[in-house]
Amino acid sequence: MRFPFTVTEEILAFGNRLDQPQNACIEIRVSGSIDVSKLTNAVAAAVATHPMARARRAAGRRVLRPPMWELRAPGQIDPGKVIQVTDADNDEHLSALRAAFTSQLIDLCEPPAIRLLLVRRPGGDSLLYAWNHAMADGMGGIRFFRSVVRHYEGAADPVPDVDPLAARELRFDPEEDQAANADPSAPVTRWNDLPTLVCPLRPTVEPGYGMCYASRDVDAFDLRLLHEHRSTITVNDVLVAALHLAIAEWNQRQHESAERVMVLMPVNLRPA
Repeated sequence: MRFPFTVTEEILAFGNRLDQPQNACIEIRVSGSIDVSKLTNAVAAAVATHPMARARRAAGRRVLRPPMWELRAPGQIDPGKVIQVTDADNDEHLSALRAAFTSQLIDLCEPPAIRLLLVRRPGGDSLLYAWNHAMADGMGGIRFFRSVVRHYEGAADPVPDVDPLAARELRFDPEEDQAANADPSAPVTRWNDLPTLVCPLRPTVEPGYGMCYASRDVDAFDLRLLHEHRSTITVNDVLVAALHLAIAEWNQRQHESAERVMVLMPVNLRPA
């Protein structure tokens, strides 16, 4: 079965290159050890559940015809090939592994377009999960990962009674949505306005992404504001706002522009 790329998927696939892989990533840590065999079986079950995890890029654009996905049967997918296992003795070693893992190019021609890195660590394993953004958006990628976790635990993984391919026809106008929900006194920001780029610390030709990983104790934060405005403010809103401020302050310290800061966030427009 074949079906066309959406415009978003085509843009993401076109931009997927070594110096800027279009990956989204999640990382978790557990207190014990993750069983590789159970993890492999859980990935296989999740792949069988989610059609886009079985989709491969079968053809490129031809004039007015967009690129095409081809859906493979669950039995045609080898989940074991997307799982890597390694060891890390300390946080510095893990940081190097994380940078290499998140910067790898994930091929859309060989499903599933996901990668899992299981890192054995003293005190508990870490599991890094990355997927090609053309395969699924933020919430779709998270939904797939939840399926993996549920199948690993032997828990039920219910899916809605919706044809995922039909749901791909949903239409969303970001400018219309913004106009409906924005503060009328605030300046209007269009989705295609040029954003501020994060200023590099120094010129570099190294491909891929860099990450600064930090953990914080939730008890160190005053969450009363969220409780007072629970109907309008989420934890994600606070994190997005903090990222805006961090980018602006970083660029100002480097004596670079920080006039318009735009941050992408997970949405749920393309079911996995």
